[in-house]
Amino acid sequence: MVPSLKCDSLAEQASEAIVEYISERGLRDEDGLSATTELAGMLHVSVPVVREAIAGLSMIGLLKRQHGRETTVSMPDSTHLARLLAFRVAGANVAAAVHPAADEALPGFEQEHAGRRRR
Repeated sequence: MVPSLKCDSLAEQASEAIVEYISERGLRDEDGLSATTELAGMLHVSVPVVREAIAGLSMIGLLKRQHGRETTVSMPDSTHLARLLAFRVAGANVAAAVHPAADEALPGFEQEHAGRRRR
């Protein structure tokens, strides 16, 4: 069997690197993130790639962007986390429809997490 290859986009790789950067620097809620150009230089990617990564992290509540101001770290609240989980579960349902092997894994996932939804 040929091993599957993981091929994340540059923006996804940059997102992961930014999360690691936040963790390594010990940045907390409301702390400013380095400038986009500085991050692009550190990650050896273009500014648009960093902007896409920041946009994605903002959508899940890890960063807060304001036009004309620096991007700040944001701790996601329960609403953000609930939305993220809902998207992940919806994504699993889509993956099951697209990839037959996911059909086998999905029932176990749903059973395992059924008790958590009721709490």
